[in-house]
Amino acid sequence: MRISYGRIMYWFCCDGYYSKAHRTKNHWEEKQRIYSIQIQTGGDAANQSIRLADLGLDAALAACVGQDPNGSILCSSLRARGVRTEYIVSTN
Repeated sequence: MRISYGRIMYWFCCDGYYSKAHRTKNHWEEKQRIYSIQIQTGGDAANQSIRLADLGLDAALAACVGQDPNGSILCSSLRARGVRTEYIVSTN
């Protein structure tokens, strides 16, 4: 088994239209129309684990995630890509 360790993160990817910000008298405003939002995993260790699993190798990730919906999303998306997650620790 190959175990990668390090940081794991996620980011939101938005597909849509963005207009330039304009300054009003009291504050900044910005108009946005977003057509879709995706949450994607990332970080060197997560990316390496996913690529190893893509090659058919037994890959796992050792990392920490929060005990919240975001941590659950990260773990489930890694499992969906074939990465073993038993070495991922959930912390407060």
